[in-house]
Parts: sequence; C-alpha cells; structure tokens
Amino acid sequence: GSVIYYGVTVNTVKGLSIDGALGVLGLNEVDLSIVDPELLDADVSHEIEEGSVLPDIYYIILDEYANSNTLMQMHGFDNSPFLDTLRQRGFFVAEDSRTNYPATFLSLASSLNMDYVNFLSGHEPDFRIAYHLIDENRVSAILRELGYQIVYFPSIYYVTNGMESADITYRIEREVPVLGVEYSNFDLVLFNTTLLGSLLDSSAEYDIQDDYRETTLHALDNLRLVPETDGPKFTFAHLTVPHRPYIFT
Repeated sequence: GSVIYYGVTVNTVKGLSIDGALGVLGLNEVDLSIVDPELLDADVSHEIEEGSVLPDIYYIILDEYANSNTLMQMHGFDNSPFLDTLRQRGFFVAEDSRTNYPATFLSLASSLNMDYVNFLSGHEPDFRIAYHLIDENRVSAILRELGYQIVYFPSIYYVTNGMESADITYRIEREVPVLGVEYSNFDLVLFNTTLLGSLLDSSAEYDIQDDYRETTLHALDNLRLVPETDGPKFTFAHLTVPHRPYIFT
C-alpha cells in the first residue's frame, strides 16, 4: 500500500496521469501502439554463406565511462596507455563519439534495436516501452534466428536486472536464510525493514554498495567463461562502473 501510494503521488506530481503513474508501477499493461510495428517485428533479411563460422559477439556497456579528453580535463587522468593497448589489439576507439540520449535506458533501447526511439517524444512518458524494447530487442531476435545463444550479465540497475529472452543468465544466487529460496534485492530490503527479517534470522542488512561490487566482480569473473560454451553467442553485459556509487578506485 505504501509503495503504490508513494509511486502514484510522486509520478502525478511529475505530470503523469493516474493511468501513467500506475503504468510506471507496472500495474497496467504497457501500450506499444506508438512503436513502429517493424521495430517489434524483428524480421530483418540476412544471408549467411554456407560453411561460414559465426563469431561470438560481445556488447559490454561500461556505464558513464568518460572519453580520454574528459578524463584529462576533469580529473587529470591520462587514459592513453589503455586506449593505445586496445588499438594494438585491433580495436577501433571512437575518439569523438557522442551519445544520442541522456539516459542509459533510452540509449540501450536504441542500440539494441538498431533504430532511434525519438517516437517516445511528445507522448506521456511510459518508460516501460523502452524497457520492453531492451528485453525483447531486435539484435537478440535476429541473432537467435541465426543460431546464436543469448548470454546475459544483469546489473542491479532495474532496467537491465533481468532479460527474459536470454538463454543463459549469469546472476548471483542468493537464498533466504531458513527457507532456502532465492530472493531479489527488493526481497532483501523487505526482510531488513520488517519483522520478517527477524523471524527468518536474516543476514546483515542490505548495502547497495556491496551489491554493486559483488555484481560487477561476478560479471568480470564469469565473462571469461563465455567462450567455453559451444556454438555462437551474443553476450550482453551492463557494468555500472564507473557509474555512481563509486566503489572502485
């Protein structure tokens, strides 16, 4: 009750209607009518020569990673040795790249569907449209048709905390004490702010910084294992460093 009241109040103050506020809370169906049907269809023609070896594809988002000029001007940090090493290994470094969108969920909805999401402008903001485009994205759909497995490394950022369309998900497994069942971040906060936590003799209180740290290290430890899986793979990993909170030097 408190969550729903807070969500409706805060979002209506921001200018949403009651229906829009309930949508943010996930209490009604998402309306995809403003999305181009071709974007949802994911039916893109593709030709692969017989006998071709399909390469593994990695899409790794290093959230808020600044370019070399910004790092030098704002922090006095010289990132050129790292970038030079990437070039020596055959990587292309986009020196003067700019983002099209000011928020991660808009950028990912665009890149994972190989199209712009400017159609969201001018409508009551139901961000779940972008979330849907991330979860059910064209890139994964096309590659799956070509025989790829979709490998997913979730973050604790709610937009990329889970992808139902993934074939393999590398997630930290946590269990509720006594009950022995898996729980989410929300569950853990609930345990530590109600009598339920005392009744279950739960572990230490939830710390978002510890969660960021464990999730990031878990992804880095397991990314190297992906090549051991047979067949072509499309791997998506969202690492929320060096995004705030700053937990690594």
